[in-house]
Amino acid sequence: MGRQVVFATKNAIKFELAQGFFTVDGKQPIELIPPNAPLLQRTGALERVVKEKAVYAYQAVERACMVMDSSLEIDALGGFPGIHITSTLRTLGMQRIVRYLEGQKRTCTFRVGVAYTDRGMYHQQHPGCKGGYNPEYRESSIDGKIAPMAHVLDVIRRNTGLKKLKFADIDEKAIRDSLRYDHWSQIYLIFMPRGEKRTLAEMPPDECKEWEKRLYQPCTDIARWIYINR
Repeated sequence: MGRQVVFATKNAIKFELAQGFFTVDGKQPIELIPPNAPLLQRTGALERVVKEKAVYAYQAVERACMVMDSSLEIDALGGFPGIHITSTLRTLGMQRIVRYLEGQKRTCTFRVGVAYTDRGMYHQQHPGCKGGYNPEYRESSIDGKIAPMAHVLDVIRRNTGLKKLKFADIDEKAIRDSLRYDHWSQIYLIFMPRGEKRTLAEMPPDECKEWEKRLYQPCTDIARWIYINR
């Protein structure tokens, strides 16, 4: 294995997912390794947040670093929860979001942003980044909608075998049991890509992987950029 890049995430499933797409012509000439430093928590637009996290990670470990983050922007909620997907789902739960959207416009956009920085990028000024770093950045997006409450309940019932489960009784265990081991977020249970009548959690692994390939294309793009330019 050649060059190593620190992938700054504490999510083991996301780390494994990114590794699968961090390729150049189907090969992995660059190795992703986990961080050994605390991660930065930020709020704001996806690109700015991801770039700032990449700079912070590099300054913490003093090694080439990559950061990947996502944003779920629901139109009826004015773009909420945005980059706060994980914390929102942890505190509110996907149930409250789905219930709130009943009878409202459920369209949304799911974005993934990836940024990379290393020592050679210092002093390339960027207004959104401190320390004089200008990380390389790539982004993807998929339009879709949040599944209706009855649809989400049906998915959870089918995936868990709890045929009499009521929406109000959905708990963390039911949600966890509804997701495959490689689904890193509850988003898979509620997000329907545009043109689809199924959520990501309902799709066979090969079909879900095709959507993931589109979502995580920035990982592949950054890997190729590093391979060519570094």
